[in-house]
Amino acid sequence: MATKAAKERITTLTKIALVILGAGTISGMYLSLSHLAETIHSFTVGGGETDYKSWFMALVIDGFLLGAELSIIIQTYHKDARGFSITLFLVCAFLSVALNTWAFVEHAPADKPWAKEFAVMLGVLLPGMIIVAAVVASKLLQGLLGSIAAEGTSGSKQRTNSPRKRAPVKKAA
Repeated sequence: MATKAAKERITTLTKIALVILGAGTISGMYLSLSHLAETIHSFTVGGGETDYKSWFMALVIDGFLLGAELSIIIQTYHKDARGFSITLFLVCAFLSVALNTWAFVEHAPADKPWAKEFAVMLGVLLPGMIIVAAVVASKLLQGLLGSIAAEGTSGSKQRTNSPRKRAPVKKAA
């Protein structure tokens, strides 16, 4: 049985991990969004400064990517929506990887022979790191919220969201 101090230490470490993962995810999202907006703008308009429409399209792609990913994680009872969430996630992940890769390759210096390959690797890794960080953060958050809920129900039977069958109630004779 863990002591109260150990539980507080775990909770504190979980909060620190969430802050670090949140900062990393936000930084990665900013980089990804700027690449997506730049690439969308170059495909639709051509050169020049990116406009707000390109940024909104970038937000839609990465926003749907994270939204679909989180909906896959938290779905417990709505199995029929899971297929749609997975499809949306895969489409947005493909778009994010493709557009980020394009932007990295566009900025790769031509005088270095390895730069294009490195740019492709970064274009694939950036959305992947954002996805992994969001998954880990959501799992940590679920655990933290679960431990807070368990503390609030100490002394009483803890309710879970598991879809287990209830035992039949015996009737008194």
